[in-house]
Amino acid sequence: MTTALRKLPSPLGVHLLKGPARASGYEVARIVWHIDPSGIPDEERGLPLVALEALLRSPIAGPRRSTLVDRAAALGVRIEPGRTHLSCYCDVRGPRDSVRAIVPVLTASVAAAEVTDDATRAARATVAAGIAERERNLADHAQRALCSAFVGPDGWLGKHSAGTVESVASIDRARAESGARGLAAASAISLLFSDDAAADLWCDGLAELVSSARPDPSAAESANIVRGQADPRTETSLRGPRGTYLLCGCLTEVNDVADQVALEIAAHALGGWTMARWQRLFREELRYTYGTATSCRIIRVGTREYGLTTLGMSLIDGDRAAVTELFDQQARRFTVDGLTPDECVGSARQLLAAEPLGTVSARIFVARAAQPIQNGFDWTIAAQRLSALAAADPDDVNSRLRRLMETTVIISVVGER
Repeated sequence: MTTALRKLPSPLGVHLLKGPARASGYEVARIVWHIDPSGIPDEERGLPLVALEALLRSPIAGPRRSTLVDRAAALGVRIEPGRTHLSCYCDVRGPRDSVRAIVPVLTASVAAAEVTDDATRAARATVAAGIAERERNLADHAQRALCSAFVGPDGWLGKHSAGTVESVASIDRARAESGARGLAAASAISLLFSDDAAADLWCDGLAELVSSARPDPSAAESANIVRGQADPRTETSLRGPRGTYLLCGCLTEVNDVADQVALEIAAHALGGWTMARWQRLFREELRYTYGTATSCRIIRVGTREYGLTTLGMSLIDGDRAAVTELFDQQARRFTVDGLTPDECVGSARQLLAAEPLGTVSARIFVARAAQPIQNGFDWTIAAQRLSALAAADPDDVNSRLRRLMETTVIISVVGER
């Protein structure tokens, strides 16, 4: 993936990142508005996403007064907005010529920052439905509970990135337009796309969305988001689907890319593939779960960098208390013994071998390339990661893991109807 990335020059200061050209005539682009989450009250957390959804549903100038979504659909283009803790974004994908036809319409709509009452109501309903669905998801609930254990109950990383159903329901048209104006005047925008033939078109369109004031990202708040001593064991209940979800993980400050890669190797070795350590134990041997799920996410806030590493599983059989105790024992054993040399080297090789899968489609390519950029990193982080994976040494990896995973938290979420 990394060899295909190319930073394009931009007089606007917009972050342009090109992927491999596609012979199929299919194009994907992602516009990213970067957001500093520190200091945002809960009632404002969902405002950028509601505003973007409302813009897509509001009539645009023209004889038919059709919405942007309808006009895009008529051209075979899909426009899908989204929200992370550090960004609001919009994916545009479809036939190349159709995507390029919709670019000026999309950017002009955002620049105008005008929404209707009907569009605001529809946007609120869409965003609230997404929040409610995640609130009923045991794995997502466990992930946020784990983050809260490290950042405290008021930390933004432990909350839903789009706010709450109640806060979204309170957004009226005036506030939605205010949020749209915030997007139109954003001080930091990134653009990632799968073919640079239309680079000039994108630049011309985005010129309307780039503020003349562009603060230095390194000047952002750099206070440590990890606060106090995390509770090593937490059990919580959730009304919704019945079941139990166990999650083990840590949120820790990292010093460099090699630290980040060590966490990624650990997650993969423990539960990231069919023969991983905990996959074999809990699924193949004990049959407590259908499988384990891992994630390793890196985020940059100001000048500080963090790694959020988790391994979870849905419990399908066995005594919950006994399985949780075994899960805890395995986690404590890992923090002491670390990985075997074969686990370390094998995981690094598998992660490197999986890189070509990131270019099998324009959509996957752009989504993967966007992830570190939306989490606050420079685009060169992808190449640095591959170099660190290729150079991974078992002794060095384990030394880093002992420091990084000194505090590991176990979350047990029980679903009750």
